[in-house]
Amino acid sequence: MNILDTIDGARRAHERAGRGCLVHLGEEEPRYATVAEIAARLEPHPDATMLLTAVSEAVERYDPVTEAAILLEVPSGYQVLILSAEGYDYVGGLTFEGYGLLGLTRG
Repeated sequence: MNILDTIDGARRAHERAGRGCLVHLGEEEPRYATVAEIAARLEPHPDATMLLTAVSEAVERYDPVTEAAILLEVPSGYQVLILSAEGYDYVGGLTFEGYGLLGLTRG
């Protein structure tokens, strides 16, 4: 992942759609989504409250000119990060074993 290209893409998406988050799930291309879109997808899952809270916090905190908020799927769950040219700030996430929000996790 090229950090500067990622931040630039998120900045352009922000200009079109407003505050949001890059969502990177598995092998899919990252896509930009608003908190409302992410909430609609996660709402049926009772374990998603902490994850949605972290997404909301990241989307409120990041500077869309120099940073990007990212919801990233990792083998153990999901991480919410604020990405900048200097690195990243971990905001929160959700860790699980076996079955996660979207089905069986990869091992």
